[in-house]
Parts: sequence; structure tokens; C-alpha cells
Amino acid sequence: MKQWKALAIIFSLGATQVLAASDAPRLVLQITIDGLRGDLLDRYANNFGKGGFNYLSQKGVVYTNAHYLHANTETIVGHTTLATGATPAVHGMVGNVWYHADSGELGYNIEDAEAPLIPTREESIEGAQVDPAQKRARSSGRSPRGILAPTFSDTLKIATAGKAKIFGISGKDRSAVAMAGQTGAAYWYSTDSGDFQSSTYYMEKYPAWVNSWNSQRQAEKLGGKQWQLLLDPGRYQPGRRDDRPYEVDLKGYGRTFPHPFGPANHPLFFTRVLLSPEGDRLLLDFAKALIEAEQVGQDEVTDYLYLDEDVIASKGLGRPAVAAALATELAKTPGIGGAITAADTMRGNPTGAAAAVKYNHHPQRSGDIYIYQQPYWFMFDRGPIAAMHGSPWSYDSHVPLIFAGPGIAPGRVDRLVHPIDVAPTLSALLQLSPPAAAQGSALTEVISCWRRTTTCP
Repeated sequence: MKQWKALAIIFSLGATQVLAASDAPRLVLQITIDGLRGDLLDRYANNFGKGGFNYLSQKGVVYTNAHYLHANTETIVGHTTLATGATPAVHGMVGNVWYHADSGELGYNIEDAEAPLIPTREESIEGAQVDPAQKRARSSGRSPRGILAPTFSDTLKIATAGKAKIFGISGKDRSAVAMAGQTGAAYWYSTDSGDFQSSTYYMEKYPAWVNSWNSQRQAEKLGGKQWQLLLDPGRYQPGRRDDRPYEVDLKGYGRTFPHPFGPANHPLFFTRVLLSPEGDRLLLDFAKALIEAEQVGQDEVTDYLYLDEDVIASKGLGRPAVAAALATELAKTPGIGGAITAADTMRGNPTGAAAAVKYNHHPQRSGDIYIYQQPYWFMFDRGPIAAMHGSPWSYDSHVPLIFAGPGIAPGRVDRLVHPIDVAPTLSALLQLSPPAAAQGSALTEVISCWRRTTTCP
């Protein structure tokens, strides 16, 4: 087996790893961990093994003060920010769901009826859908056409004259699509079947290795099994408080360990598997199959793995005036931290949460009013709920960020940095121009040694 030297990066949303042979990186592996808060690596470090997070923390440049700039820290917003180096005000992915002015309806972020799913089986299987954003989709089609800025992977593809192999793999479609960009191939886990699937935007039919992997029915083999704690409950910080009133029982999954997956024909079976560590195991196994079958990282070319207008007019009212009045009333609601109109978003130089709203505002895709919750409140269609992301507050914007590998001097950096700096840093490491719409900067602690401008380990 070929030995690879490694340069690694981790942050939440995410982690990125660059594997290099000699001076030419052969693979950029970006691992995005959805909802991993900035303080959790230190909080749970006692239970980490010798490798993994401990390797990154001990061998890498650890950025302890990395924060997203935008307000809506949902999945598609963060992933596309990481991929493009731009804020949603530029890349256009302002939320998992947003208002489409042309249809007058809310729509799903990467839905594309012109890019239908490619079936993985002859027979159709349909599970129960619990993702509220997915419920807004009117078709199964998915593509990156709605992303308005080029990604790092797109830049890499162009710089290598189309030779770089670009892949995005995730348990969520919106994560895989964002990271693969316009020029890569995306695969994501199906909560209907447990297979990994894609759409006609990327290919006409699946490669043989994908069909082979799906034919193993690995997820189905977990039928009747359960998610159990790996360690004794006392080893976990909240281990003795397993049953809390705000926890969600996913229709039989239970609020306490062990969590039973149930039979493989249960409508929520494949969702339950995805929510457990088994979902990560399946993702890793699929990624290994992809790397081997597609010969990723095996040549000299760097690869990448990883509101009602008519009613307002009839009343003789102006849209801005109505929006301002609604925002004033909404701000009085318990739990609402603020309600900012689109017009106010573009005025002056706001600070705090209002600045985050400005970074999140796209004139063609954002609504008339942006509403955000007070700290430790959720805006959700039903409850209670134990955890969620999506607010502008520091517990959602603060993420871990680590680069590690040959040529990177270990250390901890406390200065303020942002995830929009990731794509420019990867570009600088590969001596590429940053993605065209990137707003971040290359992180000097990472690239200075790589460029031999300082003493290297």
C-alpha cells in the first residue's frame, strides 16, 4: 500500500485533511462534522484514543477562535461557506430553505427537478422523512446549480485542466453537493434504502463499484441491532443523566441507551442508523471503496475528496413599510432576539448579531425580514428538542479548526479567524488562485512553513 504523508485540518462544520507525497499534495480530504461546537474537542478529550482528534490537536496548528461570520449557521450555509471561501451574501446559499420570489413558495436549497435521482434498486423503497427542510422539496432532483460562487474544488479542477478527481460524500445530500462543487461528483446516504445515491447532474449511471457496494446491503444488516454506549456511562460527562425532558424519542428510538434500530423494514430504520455511529462507519466504508476504485490520490495530480405582494398593494401600503411594522411587532415576541428588515440590513456598519445577518443577506434570495432567536432559544416547528444549530450566537458560530502534517509546526493560535479562510488557505498550499468569490485570507501559520518562509519541523 502506498504511504501518504498527511496535512490535516478540522473544523465544525468540519475537518479537512490534505495527504501529500513529497512536495506535491496528491489528495485534499475535507471532513465536515456538522454541529461540532468549538469547545467540545477540549471537553471530551479524556475519552479520545491515540490517533484521530488527539493526533490533530497534538500535531497540528489549532485555531481556538474560529467563528463563522454569518447569522444562519445551518448545514448548507456553512458547507458552502467552507467550499467557496465566501459568505452567503455572495454564494447565495442563505438557508436550508428559502423563499423563492418567482414561485411564491419556500423551497429546498439544492433541489433541481432537472437532475433527478438515479435509482439504486429496481424496486422503489420509501422511508419516513423527518428532516423539515427536505419536506419542502417538490422533487427528488438535486444539483449544485443554485450555488452562485465557484468552490475550491472547482478552482482545482480548472487549474489541473480537468484532471483532478473531485468527490463529495455525506450522510446529507446538501453537504455532499456543496463540497463537490459544480465540477465534482456527489454521493449521499439514502434514508429510504441505506444506499449511497446521486443524481443525473453528475452521471448517467452508477459506476460498477457503487452498484457493488450498494448490493452488500450493509445498513440492512443492522436490523434488530441497537446503538450502545462504547464506554461505561460514568466515563461520559452527562452519562448518568441519560433521560432528559428535552430529548427526542424518534418514534421508538428511545431517549436512553441503548437505542434500538428496529427491523430493517421500519419506515425510520435507515434514519436511525444514520443518526448513530453506524452511519459514520457506513460513510467511511463507502469512502474507502471510492478511494480504491477511483484511484484517488494515486497520481501526480492533486485530487479532492471530500412574503403576498398583491395584498400589500391593494391596501395602498409599501412593502418596506409593512416589513418595518412586522419587524417591530416580531421583536416583541418572547424568545426573539431581533427582527431586521432587508432594507435595514444594508444600512451602515452593524455589529454583533446584526452584522451576522448582513453577511447572511442575499438580495435575490433572502426574505423581507430576518428573525433570529435569543441565546439558548430554538426556532423549530415542533419541540422539545435537545440540540440544534442555526443561530448567530457564539455557541453556534464558534468552531474548531486544526491543520496538521509535515511542514506544519504544532501550536495554538488564539487570534480570530473564520471558516472563509479555509478555501484560500488550501488554494495557497496548492499554489492556486483562490476561488473567484472568496472573501477570506490564507492562514499564515499554515502556509509560511510550507513555503519555507520560516523554520520548519
